[in-house]
Amino acid sequence: MSSGEGFPRDIGLEIYSKFRDRIFDTVSKCNYAGSLRRGKPVIHDIEIVVEYIPAVAYKFDWNDMKLHEIDKETNLLHERMNSLLKEGIINTNRPRKDGKKNPFGKRYYRINYVDNGKEYPIDLFVAMPPADYNVIYLIRTGSAEFSHWFVQQGLRRGIKVKDGHLEKDGLPIPTVSEKDIFNIMGVEYREPEDREGIT
Repeated sequence: MSSGEGFPRDIGLEIYSKFRDRIFDTVSKCNYAGSLRRGKPVIHDIEIVVEYIPAVAYKFDWNDMKLHEIDKETNLLHERMNSLLKEGIINTNRPRKDGKKNPFGKRYYRINYVDNGKEYPIDLFVAMPPADYNVIYLIRTGSAEFSHWFVQQGLRRGIKVKDGHLEKDGLPIPTVSEKDIFNIMGVEYREPEDREGIT
């Protein structure tokens, strides 16, 4: 879940706050995950999980004096990300081992945040239907080993993580919190700093 040159936790928190302030009004939830949430003193990228807000655009028609829906799903976050890209506040110049282009939405953005001439890697994960924010947040907190193990515990109870949500017998299982997911999976709750392994 990490890559690149490391930097101190306090810098990671500062960059997270700056980036969050630029997108906060386009999402309903925004939190850092990954090694930053697990309390690591040195991190290699900033993982952020947000919840998507579907927005509907309207236009007033003076002929019939009514509002008319013109766009069923204006993605405010994607529009903001494109604006930040054009302004040079973020970029997609992160190297990849496979040489492919970095994803840029609408469920995942692999970007750099530019601050005082320095680039900080950010992985932005967007919980869009049918994904469940709580599930994405838990999985992206990691560690990778813990998340893999956690998903396996659910499979033993017939619960799958599918398209970012929990599902049993083909039916979605709604959640209300991260702790709720632990209960559903039959796993004792662990604080993020205790999710480095499976012992």
